[in-house]
Amino acid sequence: MRSPLWAIHIGSCHGVAFLIAPDQLAVLYGLPASPAVALLSRFFGGALLAWCGILWAARGFRDEAAIRAVLISTAIAEAVGVLTAIAGTMSGTLNGLGWLAVVIYLFGTSVAPISRWEIGSLWRRPRAQLPRRREENPKVACDAR
Repeated sequence: MRSPLWAIHIGSCHGVAFLIAPDQLAVLYGLPASPAVALLSRFFGGALLAWCGILWAARGFRDEAAIRAVLISTAIAEAVGVLTAIAGTMSGTLNGLGWLAVVIYLFGTSVAPISRWEIGSLWRRPRAQLPRRREENPKVACDAR
């Protein structure tokens, strides 16, 4: 699977930033600096790093079912992020920088199916792989007699 490296880089940078400087990032997004916001920011940073680790590990996947599971889960998580960022920005909880989060999540939502499209249909179940029988060559069988 070809994981989108941009997602890994953006996610890991944001994840580390949310772990190291949660108050500063909260202020950038228009959130008040508080211990509760810092704690939730650190949880979010840890989740971003975990997601980046999964995408990084998925680069070597060859199994269709595993690839499909990672990409569908990523698309769903990104779609939830889009809706959450839109709701937070529209309600005024996030400032104008919230629209940047919306764009990043929208891009992630659209890239997961496109990445899958390179391999095949996103929603198609892979066919069961039956072991192939080694077919006998009629010429070899005739010559052996």
